[in-house]
Amino acid sequence: MVRLVEPFRNDGGALVASSTAALSQQITGNNNLQVGQLNVHLPINPLVRFLNALEYAQEDTAELLAISEELQTYFCERDVVGLEAKLSAAGRVDLLENAIYEKHRFSQKIARIQFSLQLRQVYHHILAMLVQRFRNGVLPLINDGASPLVVDSAVMKIVTDVYSCTSDAPQLNLTETDIQAMIYFLTGNCHLKWGK
Repeated sequence: MVRLVEPFRNDGGALVASSTAALSQQITGNNNLQVGQLNVHLPINPLVRFLNALEYAQEDTAELLAISEELQTYFCERDVVGLEAKLSAAGRVDLLENAIYEKHRFSQKIARIQFSLQLRQVYHHILAMLVQRFRNGVLPLINDGASPLVVDSAVMKIVTDVYSCTSDAPQLNLTETDIQAMIYFLTGNCHLKWGK
């Protein structure tokens, strides 16, 4: 179960205060925090909502299996040009050493979750977010001839935005460095382009 607020514990359909300091507080199933007579709506991060729904899904459902198969598409190289050639052709040899290392590190991390259909579904969701944000936010800058500094700033904004979605889900154990590694992983497997 994703813990939204630390002093609460899961009690059926609601999260209930678990410490004496928070005895008068309760989060109900519709994400309202009640402190005495005050009722405050707490927005839930969409990724956390997704994780909560997955917690109750059966591991072998057809939907989870289909998403797992979709995740596999990110492992297939779409063309023969690798990470090194892509970054070199884009004039980004400054990123090369770290990109190769991070791509490899992320490949190992994702291999460790291969037996969890639920985590594979979450990683698929995150990779899909990165692909769309990169294609719509970074690639146009590259195509317009933006400087490496501008491109790097746009990439960092994507990394920070996606990390903020995952930071509310500590069970994913993802850092901003992991999110950046996902971008290099996607680049190496030809889902992202760094040149025209």
